[in-house]
Amino acid sequence: MNDQDTRTQTREAARGVLQELLRLMGFEGRVEASDQGEQEVLLRLECPDAAPLIGRKGQVLDALQFVLGRMLFRQGGRDLHFVVDVGGYRDRRKEQVLRDATAAIEEVKRTNQAIKLPGMSAGERRLVHHLVAEHPGLETFSEPTEEDGRKRVVINPVGQPGPAGSAPVLEGGGETP
Repeated sequence: MNDQDTRTQTREAARGVLQELLRLMGFEGRVEASDQGEQEVLLRLECPDAAPLIGRKGQVLDALQFVLGRMLFRQGGRDLHFVVDVGGYRDRRKEQVLRDATAAIEEVKRTNQAIKLPGMSAGERRLVHHLVAEHPGLETFSEPTEEDGRKRVVINPVGQPGPAGSAPVLEGGGETP
């Protein structure tokens, strides 16, 4: 069996496992799987009642994605990253995170003061770190939040001491249901 056959098999296994998880959770819907680059598989859920699957700030969707990834890792999906989406939530959330980060970047440049963004998932933080890396003179780091174990990204002017709780938190990290 070649790499493409193995990948197709793993993608279909992921689709089947997620379909069964949904059934066990009491949701009706359909799962479509597609390749998103060399090492990522996107699993789109089509479900009449998507909001409970998204949860607050995408937490249910993130948890479902994590559980699926762990299950598939044990079944040979070690080299693949599985992304679970429902109703286009991931794209809407990505756009919101990038808008918030862009506004924060402009504010940090204008004021030369650090800004803490609201708590985010690891994938969302990665987006912000990559975006800020395109702006010379700015740096980022992550720090824990008090809420639900998520971390927040701090955008800081290079050479300025990192905030010790004094950086303002950018409000309005618009949640997209």
